[in-house]
Amino acid sequence: MHRTIEAIIHPDGTVEVLEPVAGAAKRRALLIILDEPPLTDSQPAPQSEGERFAVALHAAGLLDDVDDIPDDLHMMTDEERKALWARTPKGTPLSEIIIEEREERF
Repeated sequence: MHRTIEAIIHPDGTVEVLEPVAGAAKRRALLIILDEPPLTDSQPAPQSEGERFAVALHAAGLLDDVDDIPDDLHMMTDEERKALWARTPKGTPLSEIIIEEREERF
């Protein structure tokens, strides 16, 4: 079983693990050094596996922070979702619906 653990490598080479690692015996570990600064006190280490996954994606350049989200953007309500579903042609692949909608705009 694999587990990802956040750690900081100090300039003197010591490794500071940011969460507890329990085990009764010696274990083998791999260390991947990221090209980004360590988390600060204002950025606590991610706790859930989802948060750790997002940190790894961000470090790999596969996930960007979105800073320019419009203020009027909101989650769809159930009513909006039902109205959208009612307008969606039954039995038509989603890809074709998207292509048709884009063609209508141009």
